[in-house]
Amino acid sequence: MAVNRKLSQITLLAGTSLAMLASTGLAYGSGFELQEQSASGMGNAFAGGAAIAQDASTIYTNPAGMVRLPGWQTSVATSLICPSFKLLDDKSQSQPAAGQALGGTGGDAGSCAAVPALYLSVPASERLWAGVGVNAPFGLETDYHPDWLGRFQAIESKVETVNINPALAFRLNDHVALGFGISWQYIDAKLTSQVNYGGAVLQGVEQGVANGDIPPSAVPDLFASALGLESAAKIKGNDSTWGWNIGALITLNPETRIGLQYRSKIDYKVSGTASFNNPPLGPLPPLVEPYGDAVTSAINNGLLASGPVTLKLELPESANFSVVRDLDTRWQVMADVQYTGWSSVEAPDDREGGQLGTDQYARELP
Repeated sequence: MAVNRKLSQITLLAGTSLAMLASTGLAYGSGFELQEQSASGMGNAFAGGAAIAQDASTIYTNPAGMVRLPGWQTSVATSLICPSFKLLDDKSQSQPAAGQALGGTGGDAGSCAAVPALYLSVPASERLWAGVGVNAPFGLETDYHPDWLGRFQAIESKVETVNINPALAFRLNDHVALGFGISWQYIDAKLTSQVNYGGAVLQGVEQGVANGDIPPSAVPDLFASALGLESAAKIKGNDSTWGWNIGALITLNPETRIGLQYRSKIDYKVSGTASFNNPPLGPLPPLVEPYGDAVTSAINNGLLASGPVTLKLELPESANFSVVRDLDTRWQVMADVQYTGWSSVEAPDDREGGQLGTDQYARELP
C-alpha cells in the first residue's frame, strides 16, 4: 500500500535539540557567552577591559594593550563555572504532548565546567608586539532528566568552543596604539531530546485515512499501538572557521586611557550526524499489521531517518568602549560600554533546512 509522503513532514522535531544550538543565545543571553577570559578581569568585574591592559589577557579584550606590557608576558587562568537551571512549574498551564504523559520538572540541569585561558605577549621591537591567546569564548551545558516535561525540546545540550587568537600591536606614537588579530575557532555540539513518535504515527494514520490508504476500521488498533511511544534523538556536530578582532588604545595623559575593541561575528556551518531510536508499534492484529508497517516505514525512512545534518550558525559580533583613570597608586576608576549582537543568533526556522537544519528535511519539504 502507499502512504502519502507528507507523513514525513510532520513537525515533530521541536524536540530534536539542534534548535537549542541556534536558540541558546536568545534563551540564556550572556550565559552563552563566557566572559571569564582572565583572572585580572574577574577581579574588577571586567570593567574597563579594553583600556586597562594589566597583563597578556589584553590580547582578547584589546590587542593594542600589549604595548603597555614590558618584556615577555604570560597569563594563565582557569575559571570554574557552576550554573543552575531549574524549571519552576505548578503544572496549571503546562499541557502534555499528544498521547504522552506530562513529565516532571527535570531537576537541576546545570553542571560545573572548567574554562581555561592562556595568553603570551612578546615585544618584537620598540613599536611592535606579538602575542597569541587560547580560550573558550562561548559554551553551555544543560542536562535535564530524560522524562521531564520539556524532553521534546531538549534533554542534554552541550556546546563547546575553542578560540586560538594570534595578534599584533603597533605603537604609532606616545598616545595611540593599534592592534589586530585573527581567530581560528572550533565548535563542538552534542544535543539530545525525545521525539513524540506516537504523535507522528497518529498523524500518519489520519493522513492515510484521508488519502484512502487506510480503512477507518483499522484506526482504533493503530491508535492504541502508538500511544505513549517516544523516540530518542541524538545530534552531534562540529565545525571550524575564522574571525578577526581589532582594537585601539588612546593614552590621553599618564593617568587616563581610552580603549576601543571590536570582535567580528563567527559564521559556522555545523555538520554531523543525527540518530533516532525509533520504537516498534505495539502488537497489532494480522489484518492491521501491514498498515502499521507502512506508516512506520514512511516515518523511519523520512524525517526520522538517521543521517547527516547541517546547521548554519552565526555567533555574535561584539564591541567595547572603555575608560580607565588612575586616581593615585592605589585607586583606579574604570568604566565601559559593551555591545554584543545577539540578534544574529536567529531561530533555526529562518535558516536553510528548517527546524532541524537537516539536508534530508530540506529535501522532504516541497
